[in-house]
Amino acid sequence: MRTVVEGCMNPLSEHYNSSANTQDASCEFFGCMDTLYHTYNANANASDTSQCHMIGCTYDWAFNYDSEATMDSGECEPYVYGCTDEDAFNYNENANTDDGSCIDKIYGCMDSTLFNYNAYANTADDSCVEFIYGCIDPAAYNPDADANTDDGSCIPVISGCTDVSADNYVYPVGNPMVDINTSDSDACIFYGCTYVGMFNYDAQANTNDGSCYAKIFGCTDATADNFVPLTGNVHIDVNTDDGSCLYTPGCMVDTMFNHNPLADYDDESCETLQIRLSD
Repeated sequence: MRTVVEGCMNPLSEHYNSSANTQDASCEFFGCMDTLYHTYNANANASDTSQCHMIGCTYDWAFNYDSEATMDSGECEPYVYGCTDEDAFNYNENANTDDGSCIDKIYGCMDSTLFNYNAYANTADDSCVEFIYGCIDPAAYNPDADANTDDGSCIPVISGCTDVSADNYVYPVGNPMVDINTSDSDACIFYGCTYVGMFNYDAQANTNDGSCYAKIFGCTDATADNFVPLTGNVHIDVNTDDGSCLYTPGCMVDTMFNHNPLADYDDESCETLQIRLSD
């Protein structure tokens, strides 16, 4: 027959009796039975308020000091000062207390050997540009749209007449600083007679040179009887034929004996017809 050994058969109880084979009322497991506390023990069947605690950092010098904690967690953290703004240039991931030291990010080219180096930038943004030398003056004759650094190669715009047939055309000398490089048709000068009514009017001329002389009408055929030999003086020599040339002299009176129907001018040679009667 089995011997009855009464006792606490709950191994979680502080009164647990490993020899007991019959449960009695001696099992009691003291602990915190208040669910509001961190040390609440769901296995406790006897309340022990001394075991009820709020766990946290109990040292007031620590960053994470918890004034409600009654049991130290062993996880107290010291104050670490620095910039706690994740978007700032000098964000400190180890800092837990902001000290007002945050610096804004300034984006730009940080390579001092390049054209657009920004001495104030603290964050590179892949915007760096190489130096491109050339003429950067948009008013110059030879501006380079790709250049960002002037190399002293700019040539001034020099306007003038580029028509070699003009009277004031200037031949280039090979010096880009003085040679005309931009055509200005209004600058070209063509000398001549600019008066339309004159004999030597020049439709191409735009500047009168005082060479005009009038139209002098008369016979211009040197074979005509009334041709006046030229003197070489344009102001008196006939230069415009008016159809007045005379070639055949003779009697132009048709009632006269020697009337010449081919004559184009009368030479006062007319003779009357004389009839003699025989004796």
